[in-house]
Amino acid sequence: MKRYIIPFFLNFQGCPHRCIYCDQTAISGEAHTEVSSVIEMFLKYHGTEEYCAEVAFFGGTFSLLPVEKQEDLINQVIPYIKKGVVNGIRFSTRPDAVCKKRLSWYKENHILHIELGVQSFQASYLDMLKRGYSPEKARESVRLIQQSGLSVGVQLMLGFPGQTREDFFKDIDEIIRLHPHDCRLYPLSVIRGTPLEREFQNGSMNFISLGTAVDWVVDASELIESEGIEIRRIGLPHTPDLEEKIVAGLYHPSFADKVRFERLKRAFDKADAATGATLIVHPADLQYTYRICRMKKKSCQVMPDPSVRRSTILIQR
Repeated sequence: MKRYIIPFFLNFQGCPHRCIYCDQTAISGEAHTEVSSVIEMFLKYHGTEEYCAEVAFFGGTFSLLPVEKQEDLINQVIPYIKKGVVNGIRFSTRPDAVCKKRLSWYKENHILHIELGVQSFQASYLDMLKRGYSPEKARESVRLIQQSGLSVGVQLMLGFPGQTREDFFKDIDEIIRLHPHDCRLYPLSVIRGTPLEREFQNGSMNFISLGTAVDWVVDASELIESEGIEIRRIGLPHTPDLEEKIVAGLYHPSFADKVRFERLKRAFDKADAATGATLIVHPADLQYTYRICRMKKKSCQVMPDPSVRRSTILIQR
């Protein structure tokens, strides 16, 4: 069964302040005006499939919206939940905008999953981003959501100025220890017009290369997925407006593809597949695997199997 997220963007709505790196309009495009129009568009293209879908409120700080606004957005989705065409709702928020009492209300009102824009569990990076909360608050909020019975996702950044591999993997270790349901790995990009761009222009910021970032995320994603934690996204969603506004830092429209391809190359070498072998991979990895076979000059049969974990190659015996 296919799983879909139906995104509805609340660009900057509910945010207590604008984070120094953020331009939601460039990242996600213009905010939609009606939840129903977004859902109806999804049903137009996918309504005849066998699927599981959730409506997601992204781009702002949902839990800091006025209560009436939160209720209105949820109520717009409920008719589709009652019809059975939508399974539930998820939203993104900040760690310091999580309230234990409110979590109970969310659970009673069709919220299934909350994504926390943690960005880092290290105080130096949170201070640099001017996030306004501590690493302890971020950890506490993850645990509160887990204890409420809702599932939780963690959004994490990499590529801070001067960040080392060791620093990055401190955050990955936190992900492993907290064991959220899923996570997203976003590179820090300097976007034109943001406060971060002004700081970048006023001084020197040393960013890691794209190749280094891919290498880090290849190793990190292997660790995370080996622990049964799903990675929902690697890299920023590509939009023409965003690409045009990138000034510095880490950005590539196919960052996730580079990571998955490198992981599959490693898996191929480890499997040591001989010419004529039958390779079993996740359907999303079919084209990558064909490309690797061509690169390695090995003529192999490649079979899709959705039960195989992404970036893994099994050899049929």
